Amino acid sequence: MASFHDFLDPFWEPEDTSEPQHPPATPAEGYQLEVPGKGIIFARSTAAKSLCFKVSPNESGDRSLILNVMKNSCEFSTEKADVKTPLPNQRVVKLPPNSAHLRVARPGSAAIPTVYWLSIDRSNAVVRYGKDLPNNALTNLEVQLDKETDKWIESLVDVSVIEDGETQAKVTISKIPVTVDLAPLVVSDQSITMHQLATGTVTTVSDLPAACQVLYHNVAGANITLDNPEFPAFADAIQRSIDHPWLWCSQKLKAKAKAHEFGKPDIKPDIKKTYLRITLGKNKGNSPGIPYVMEIWPPGHSSPIHDHGKSSAVIKVLHGQIQCTWYNSLHGDKGHPEKIGNPVVMKKGDVTWLGEEQYQIHKLHNPSRGVCVTLQCYRFDGQDNVHDEYFHYLETGSGNEKKFDPNSDMAFTEFYKTMLHEWTGPESNFPFFEAAFRGSGDRGDGAD
Repeated sequence: MASFHDFLDPFWEPEDTSEPQHPPATPAEGYQLEVPGKGIIFARSTAAKSLCFKVSPNESGDRSLILNVMKNSCEFSTEKADVKTPLPNQRVVKLPPNSAHLRVARPGSAAIPTVYWLSIDRSNAVVRYGKDLPNNALTNLEVQLDKETDKWIESLVDVSVIEDGETQAKVTISKIPVTVDLAPLVVSDQSITMHQLATGTVTTVSDLPAACQVLYHNVAGANITLDNPEFPAFADAIQRSIDHPWLWCSQKLKAKAKAHEFGKPDIKPDIKKTYLRITLGKNKGNSPGIPYVMEIWPPGHSSPIHDHGKSSAVIKVLHGQIQCTWYNSLHGDKGHPEKIGNPVVMKKGDVTWLGEEQYQIHKLHNPSRGVCVTLQCYRFDGQDNVHDEYFHYLETGSGNEKKFDPNSDMAFTEFYKTMLHEWTGPESNFPFFEAAFRGSGDRGDGAD
């Protein structure tokens, strides 16, 4: 199981939780670490030449830590009595997948602000630097200090971040440094094992952000399932509705492909880039769209790469398998998203999650030969004062960032009745309806 942690845009002021991995990052007042020698410094910048982090000591220290990020290089150094000394090269470790230099806009393109972060961890004598989201998978440079001889790290307090040699960058600070990665698979406190606790291959419910904890408890129960004694063939009915072009699911998928829901209008419709959104309940105003969405993924179908408007979410697999791939951002150093780790395939009963700080950007894909059904649950964190009502995705055919208004293809109660009717009603008379459909000339394959 691939494991990652803490996707974070610190400028959205995420909600604090009882045991947070990273407490909310707040705009730096006077630019100081709350705890000497410990924390994450975030700078949102469009710098084109250089971005210089400098963390100076309090009265008990004797030197500063400097990180200078440039267009084609990156360097750690210390400064004592106005004398700068580069840290020895062997103590600076470049980690994949990203390069460490500035993310500079291509000629003719507008500069997109990038979040650069510096993590200082006196407890483990480690300094890390990365971009976008603070986690080990996106660490660019790591310096392992000596806890006995590098005591100077413990006195670092005062922060400045200068872009292009003259302007103070916009800075926020969180007091918990980057340490370990949290896993995407969620388990209850009743099912976690000592081995899982030791290896960190799962995340317990109590470690989730508060909004995710609420969502998990709402949908993790045994009765949140497609297995219905009144309609035991519910999943089979959905599969058949996809397979036969005169039935509702197939017709709706074809209509969505022709509407170019996630693709450029001038390219050939691709039905494999569609999925169905079946909503449960009403929009309560605390989520992007209706908070509970049953999503139906035919074999081989996928979503675009997208974020979730900084909302939190819990995803439960109700039937089949779904593959989830995570990304660093919608743009990345090469002008496109870069994968974090390896894709993870989740099966029936598995639960994953995302938050304002974690797993915010992903792509879902059904790699199996059968339909997959998932339940997506969304909620804004309590301290989110923005409430972005849209998901942001990369358009098929252009790669441009677009907004998606989380909509509904059908309400759950109506969909349930439709599937039951297709399974037991006149539509179940295959020879008659197949002949009528073929006579209409509609191929049902999503092509124009």
